[in-house]
Amino acid sequence: MAKYEIKDGVGIISEGTTSIDEFAFHNCKELKSVVIPASVMAIGTCAFENCTGLTKIELPESVKEIGGDAFIRCTSLSSIKIPKGVSSIAPYTFLGCVGLNNVLIPNGITYIHQKAFAGCTDIEYIKFPCTVRRINDYVFEGCIKLKSLFIPEGVESIGFSAFANCTSLEKIVLPRSLKRLMKSA
Repeated sequence: MAKYEIKDGVGIISEGTTSIDEFAFHNCKELKSVVIPASVMAIGTCAFENCTGLTKIELPESVKEIGGDAFIRCTSLSSIKIPKGVSSIAPYTFLGCVGLNNVLIPNGITYIHQKAFAGCTDIEYIKFPCTVRRINDYVFEGCIKLKSLFIPEGVESIGFSAFANCTSLEKIVLPRSLKRLMKSA
């Protein structure tokens, strides 16, 4: 079997594979779900970019790194559970995942990079782990269904326009630990 293959809409990654290459499934519109073996520790940049038919993916706990743009514009993806060993969410990782409404961010994440969830129009609620220290620029820009946010103690910085155009946002609770709140956050 090849390192990757798609069979009846299911992306299959060979056992023993330790990383999913950059652009591995890029633009695979027929991809509906992916089976990732526990041997995978890293997902490359743009690995699943524009997989608009992708509805389901379970990331094994062995994954420690998710590259930027990894799931950008996976418009049918509705939920994601980020593995516990991942320490930051890279830039643009889930940008434009308009169907994404269930996001589980584990303890251990310290940094959420720019535009990580921008344009995820179905997200209504995000629970930040107590380990997050920095929420970068435009992270949730355009998350139009986001209604309320509780930013936990420990967060020290919220970047420029982090919650811009979140038109349903009614309530934000900020922590005492916050040292830097950028303009238009």
